[in-house]
Amino acid sequence: MPSHIRRENKECAGTFGLKAEVCSALIKKSIAIIILANLAKDLVLRWLIIFPRFT
Repeated sequence: MPSHIRRENKECAGTFGLKAEVCSALIKKSIAIIILANLAKDLVLRWLIIFPRFT
């Protein structure tokens, strides 16, 4: 793991009183949720373009 990511995990852990590993897992899950939300938004927009009469 790159040093800047380890440092960010330690800063997160110190701020919130968590272990660095817990912060790392939370950050990874947050990124995954953001990616899924963007994919869902794109699917909705495509649906609205394909089926405009349902809007």
